[in-house]
Amino acid sequence: MTPKVQLAPEQSLLARHEALFRVSRAINVYRDPGELFRVLATELRQVVNFDFLALFLYDKAANKLQTAVLENLGGPPFVIPSDFPAEETITWWVYHHQEPVIISSRDEEPRFPRMMELFRHSGVQSGCILPLTTAYRRLGSLAFGARHTDAYSPEDIRYLSLVAEQVALAADNALRDEEQRRAELFLEEGQKLSHTGSWMWNPASSELKWSEEHSRILGVDQGHEKPSIELFWNRVHPDDRLSLQHTVTQAVREKTNFEQEYRIIVPDGTVKHLYGIGRAVVDDADELVEFIGTTMDITERKRAEEELRKQKAHFEKLFELAPEAIVLRDIDNRVLRANREFTNLFGFTLEEALGRDISELIVPDISWEESETLRQALKCGERVDAELTRRRKDGSRLVVSFVAAPVCVDGSTSEIYGIYRDITERKKAEETLKRSEAYLSEGQRLSHTGSWARSVSTGEVYFSQESFRIFGLDPSTTKVTLDTVLSRTHPDDRSSFAETIQKAIRDASDFESDFRIILEDGSIRYIHVLGHPVKNTAGDAIEFVGTHMDVTEQHLSRKALENALVEINTLKEQLVQENVALRQEIDETSMFDEIVGKSAALQKVLKELETVGPTDSTVLIYGETGTGKELIARAIHNLSSRRAKAFVKVNCAAIPTGLLESELFGHEKGAFTGAIAQRIGRFELAHQGTVFLDEIGEVPLELQPKLLRVLQEREFERLGSSRMQKTDARLIAATNRDLSAMVGEQKFRADLFYRLNVFPLYVPSLRERPEDVPVLVRHFAELFSRRMRKSIESIPAETMSALMRYHWPGNVRELQNVIERAVILSTHGVLRVSIAELNAHSIPARTSEDFKTSVRKRIRSNVPALSREQVIQAIQEADGRVGGSDGAAARLGLKRTTLIAHMKRLGINPRTVITSL
Repeated sequence: MTPKVQLAPEQSLLARHEALFRVSRAINVYRDPGELFRVLATELRQVVNFDFLALFLYDKAANKLQTAVLENLGGPPFVIPSDFPAEETITWWVYHHQEPVIISSRDEEPRFPRMMELFRHSGVQSGCILPLTTAYRRLGSLAFGARHTDAYSPEDIRYLSLVAEQVALAADNALRDEEQRRAELFLEEGQKLSHTGSWMWNPASSELKWSEEHSRILGVDQGHEKPSIELFWNRVHPDDRLSLQHTVTQAVREKTNFEQEYRIIVPDGTVKHLYGIGRAVVDDADELVEFIGTTMDITERKRAEEELRKQKAHFEKLFELAPEAIVLRDIDNRVLRANREFTNLFGFTLEEALGRDISELIVPDISWEESETLRQALKCGERVDAELTRRRKDGSRLVVSFVAAPVCVDGSTSEIYGIYRDITERKKAEETLKRSEAYLSEGQRLSHTGSWARSVSTGEVYFSQESFRIFGLDPSTTKVTLDTVLSRTHPDDRSSFAETIQKAIRDASDFESDFRIILEDGSIRYIHVLGHPVKNTAGDAIEFVGTHMDVTEQHLSRKALENALVEINTLKEQLVQENVALRQEIDETSMFDEIVGKSAALQKVLKELETVGPTDSTVLIYGETGTGKELIARAIHNLSSRRAKAFVKVNCAAIPTGLLESELFGHEKGAFTGAIAQRIGRFELAHQGTVFLDEIGEVPLELQPKLLRVLQEREFERLGSSRMQKTDARLIAATNRDLSAMVGEQKFRADLFYRLNVFPLYVPSLRERPEDVPVLVRHFAELFSRRMRKSIESIPAETMSALMRYHWPGNVRELQNVIERAVILSTHGVLRVSIAELNAHSIPARTSEDFKTSVRKRIRSNVPALSREQVIQAIQEADGRVGGSDGAAARLGLKRTTLIAHMKRLGINPRTVITSL
């Protein structure tokens, strides 16, 4: 708290006058409000008691209060929040009443309750708030506050009122300076944006001043060149100098205003177009005092005008040279202007057409009503695009394409701009084309041959009517794409047909292919397709065109003829023998086509596969992800009597639950939202063939009873149908999950599990057959190098050793991807594999023993009768041990006592087996 000032009356009066004098002098010296207030606080502190000093400005229009300056001498600061209502402030009251407010004690002041809360928060007990007013306007208030009561006497108030008058003048000057500075800034910015400079010239004294923007326009460096008459005339273009001098001289002589366009040349040689205006200023004696004016840079406007002139000239040429007849007419159809082609097209000269009603000139009598309808549409501001019949001067008729629109320029009355193009020959050609298309369509129908076209860039496909009939598609509801064609293609032909198409697109070459399609009623058609690329000038294929031929009848006839010929039977037998020899040759290296390997573990699987393949029994294939369960399933199918029929694969995990039933059993049209057509299910497609259900463990519980019914009763119902469908499809299922555990958890039906587990088959992981790694590496390296047209001549021993040591959590699929990547990255014919990268990206693998134990638990409950050879082989592999974790019983998935019972039945002694080795 500032100590209270105590002075003798004579000393106090003298000190206050001296302080007031110093305050007045400081006001004249300091222009910055912050510095001025610090000086005021220092001077007044000697003669007046206060703990804070503040200047508040009030904006009446915005009803806003602003704390301009605040000088706090200690303690909490005195702050008025920004959202504080202006009407509740003391400054608002002082501003409107123009009287000082004295607060002797905040606790006894009833007029300003919310302000007293601010006093209390800041520790202020008393205050003196004085109006800040000049002879010209009201500004706000000057406030003094003290942290003790009764701080201000009547003498203090009279003295502080004198101080407030001085501060009001200083604040008013500061505000006016700020307003003037802002106005000058706005003027300067406005001149800069409008490219307009201002100037003042006294002809008598030759005094010349101009703005910064005027200097920029003239290309004058203000730091080195001062405004002068000589400098200005040097900038004026020589061709415009005399004219401008004459204008200025006349304005000086006649004391009148002047304005003129002229050009200047700036120092870099650029020519600018300027527009100057001068206003004469005369005194009361009608004597010329000076000229004030502006100079505007209109160079861009001049350039725009020149460009517009060129465009207009260009438009005039286009109008006259246009290959179409162009007519400009008013809203009442009177011809205002026409080009040369109008005369050529309709035979009327311009003199004959101008001012005439266009309908009277070229509209036939029978088309007047149509013409009036078009005119009314144009009158309403609509655009018209139509094909019309019109009349020439000689009376002959022609068909024209008519495009017209109302045009309004500069707010004037709308005029009709119309273009006529003679399309008579085009219409004749279209009629001829329609007849040709009708003949072609009939010819295609009779020959069962449809035509098609496909854009390479957009993928858009065109089908003729016969193509739609061949594929069983509705042209009114079907948008044909390549996927549409592939969805109709037989599953066994789909991949090869798609590969043929992609190869043709890639090589921009002709292609020819035979494939089967399956229609919605389940019938199969045989299709022969031809395709030819249409190339651009760069040799790139932009479109393919071709034909579809339904050769089903020819195929059936050929098959009937072949069955009738004995010679064909002989050739077929010979082919079978050659196929057996070839299969034996392939088995030596690649085992069952795509099943590559020679390990004992894989040989065991293949022997079981040969056993169960020829039967129709259900097979349940166990194995980790990537071990090739689908290949095993295909091999079983190929060994069966069903190999000539379809092998239909369904990945139960990849199909949403809501769609799996429709995928397996099909649906009728309208069975659910989106079922726009009948669909044949996979079991129906696989009739007399094989259905392979991959990831059988993902089939939801509510669908399992229907699946069990198909297996037991060989019948099902399509979704949305009550009619029973029959199917003779063999089921092969695969899983990497423990179905027996899922049965225990009630996530899989026990009866379905027992029905699937007729012949369980375990596919070993790649970790269990490391001796197959080199064979697979060479197989994949050769496959991908041939596909990528690269040469892999050698595989380093260290690379092969590292690949054999790696645990391969992703099994054969992971090995395939690794080799493909290695072939891509390898150079100089040497296969390189980054084992460190493999280890860095590998995931922990389930151990083979864990998986085998789990599988053995699954298959133990339902193992087919063991042969003597199987038992002897298991005893030999277990070195004569029957029990134990690695004994023969565990290898066969049986209890030790069960195996002993089998051995007794078959008459097998373990010691005899080991001795015989």
